[in-house]
Amino acid sequence: MSPRRTRKAAPAAAEAAPPMPEHEFIMKMLRGEIEPIYPPRFDDLGLAPTDAEEDPSGLIESLCGADNSQNVEQYDGTLGVTQGFVASHQGPVGQLQWNNNLAAIYTNPGDVNNARWCTGTLISNNLFLTAGHCFDQIPDGWTVPRANGTMNPIPSTEIATNMHVNFNYQFNSAGNLQPVTSVAVTQLVEYRLAGIDFAIVRLAGTPGTQWGVTGVATGDAAVGDVLCIIQHPAGVPKRIEAGPLSDLVGNNVRYNDIDTLGGSSGAGILGPAGTIVGVHTNGGCTGAMTGHNFGQRISAVRNASPTIRNLRPVVTFKKTLDDPRPSKKLLDDPVVLKKPTDDPRPFKKNVDDPRPFKKRVDDPVVLKKPADDPIVNPKGIGDVKVGLDPVDPFRPIDPFRPGPLVGGGGGIGGRTPFILSTPHHAELGGAEAAGGEMGAYEQALGETQGRLQQIEQAIQQNAQEAAELQALWQQTVAEFEALAQDYVARGGAA
Repeated sequence: MSPRRTRKAAPAAAEAAPPMPEHEFIMKMLRGEIEPIYPPRFDDLGLAPTDAEEDPSGLIESLCGADNSQNVEQYDGTLGVTQGFVASHQGPVGQLQWNNNLAAIYTNPGDVNNARWCTGTLISNNLFLTAGHCFDQIPDGWTVPRANGTMNPIPSTEIATNMHVNFNYQFNSAGNLQPVTSVAVTQLVEYRLAGIDFAIVRLAGTPGTQWGVTGVATGDAAVGDVLCIIQHPAGVPKRIEAGPLSDLVGNNVRYNDIDTLGGSSGAGILGPAGTIVGVHTNGGCTGAMTGHNFGQRISAVRNASPTIRNLRPVVTFKKTLDDPRPSKKLLDDPVVLKKPTDDPRPFKKNVDDPRPFKKRVDDPVVLKKPADDPIVNPKGIGDVKVGLDPVDPFRPIDPFRPGPLVGGGGGIGGRTPFILSTPHHAELGGAEAAGGEMGAYEQALGETQGRLQQIEQAIQQNAQEAAELQALWQQTVAEFEALAQDYVARGGAA
């Protein structure tokens, strides 16, 4: 990612060559002439990959002075972002790597077999945002496989499906490598749209449910904001660097105090809110603290990407303090409620949580009824709530019980509410049942309401089963409403 395209013969060569004047660098950057740097070939540097894992500094020329990056799980909080920030955002970051079976597929497999390649971030349960040049057909210093029977490099779509993403490739706090989860790339969804150096690939399964999802910002960060890049520089285990945003130039966001290396390409640039404000793509920093590393600013990426524009917002849920993974889920993901099984308190939700069915178990149940239904919703607007009788606050309201339209008894629209399980209704239900079809409906209504009460009690007793019970609750409420509407439609008492 440096404007100087000289590959050094040994790590110590990073200080060679004078820096390019800043105005010349900016002009080349705006013209797209600053070529990206790909991961180093360790054999060219006289190093083994394990050497780089221990000390990746100095491998190539995009370090801004000395390397200040740290392993994510050993981060000490000194780079401008907190340890908690890093812990809660590192999970969705993965490393893009070539598969190791290229020789079995291609007559000429090139020299990228099993090469650790780029960095990227999950932006949904199975969409992974990275740099576009990670799928270029002619990567500098490397040779991709050739289409069988030709000398032509395989297309970018095929390059993508010959790769996988490694999650959790990182050292733990004791300095030992964590177990890695590898997920196949199944599709190149977007690639260098509108000339912007970004790509989105689809992964097998839904790894975001395990590793979390990072939201994409709707606008650019501001000059001076502290940026954080969680990355796999030179293909080594996951590291973190941070520093201020220097400036925004054209479609680029630049920074001169955030170290990157080949292999960092595609890493999400995180802003203060923890959302992606850019995609790291290029280098330009030198060991003499001149020049800038840079990436694609998120406004340019968003304008080019219909996939990103159509993403659902990411909602953050509370999580346990010792869980290193972020707790971010899409709005249409299954809701998993976590709380101690011995916690007697009901479930709570944030007031701004837009999802319709995360509620305290003792909240009024909202039955969604047609707005023009004059029987159960006489006013024609809003929801009918089954809660407490405004006249008798200790008696629940049942919108399906008939009652006087005026006078004592209260209830909805002047109708006196009652519960299907009262002795009066049981007596009526028996008579109806003896008469045929309507009694069967009333019996079904009563049984369904009883199931709802049992489910509600089970939710309170066993929080670990809350997700399944919640789905069952929604299904049973739907059954109850359908039965009630059919019952009324057939002439039953409202």
